[in-house]
Amino acid sequence: SPAGIDAVAPSWARDGERIVYVRYWDGTDRENRIRILDLRSGRVETLPATPVGFPSGPIWSPDGSTIAFVDGIPGDEPGTFAGNGLYLISTSGEDLRLLTDEVGSNTSYSPDGREIVFERWVPNLSDDPAEAEHATVGLWAVNVATGSRRQITDVDGQVPQWSPDGRLIAYSDGAAAIWVVNADGTGGRRAVTDLPRIPASHPRPRCSARSGRRT
Repeated sequence: SPAGIDAVAPSWARDGERIVYVRYWDGTDRENRIRILDLRSGRVETLPATPVGFPSGPIWSPDGSTIAFVDGIPGDEPGTFAGNGLYLISTSGEDLRLLTDEVGSNTSYSPDGREIVFERWVPNLSDDPAEAEHATVGLWAVNVATGSRRQITDVDGQVPQWSPDGRLIAYSDGAAAIWVVNADGTGGRRAVTDLPRIPASHPRPRCSARSGRRT
């Protein structure tokens, strides 16, 4: 890549022929953009500018027609934003819409494409400067068609991943364990690993498409 340009956060389309990613630019006069690479032709499509210009974590809908991503929500004053939102945009670059707010940086589509699981972030109202700017208040799922939300867990969860059969969601507690919970939120949660603390940059948990086992 040319100096000052980074390509990050790649995600495969289910057809195995396209990759969506974010192109980061080092400079205040350019915006970060979502791009789609067609591996057959080598052609790259750049999607329209996002609401705040800092998109992250783009993922494909199961049918390959839509990209979901996280970006800021524009605030009332120029140059400000009111937290993070989960957006949808068609692969043709049309029909951009805000699906829900209070979203963390990691999301995952349900296999049927009806819902997206996300880390819910809310502003931390503490006056203590040592406290984090946002607090995670569990995993939630949002209905893609209606925007209605439902709670899955009431404890912190990071990098959630839906299982291929749609029954389970795996996630990290951000410290030493990977947990699994029923996708409908019933039955409690269970730890499936007991590991030493790992760095935040460690690869996210994923489920094997063949077996449904966490890898």
